[in-house]
Amino acid sequence: MLVNRKIPIVPDPVTFDAFADGLEKSIVHLRAITWTATGDEEVAERIVAGFLLQILEQEIPRPAELLPDTIETLYLAYLADVLETDIVKVPAVEGASVYLSLEQLSELLR
Repeated sequence: MLVNRKIPIVPDPVTFDAFADGLEKSIVHLRAITWTATGDEEVAERIVAGFLLQILEQEIPRPAELLPDTIETLYLAYLADVLETDIVKVPAVEGASVYLSLEQLSELLR
């Protein structure tokens, strides 16, 4: 299942405080997604930092509301652009999932 969805942008986005709180709660998850997709901890940290910088510079607009997967969806779209491949959410065990690039998924299926 591809998770590269777009979040609709409306004229009245969430406040920076609410968005920052959501980002703070999501940062470990974003790092884990990136490290899984790249296999390189330093590259993962740089990609996550780039995402946060784009938010600060308002290149990634604030969404209208923060649903449970809003930040993840914004991040996966950003990550797909950076890695130049879609990211796939693959169910693992008991409700857990891993996020793989299409190349990783292809290699896994071989």
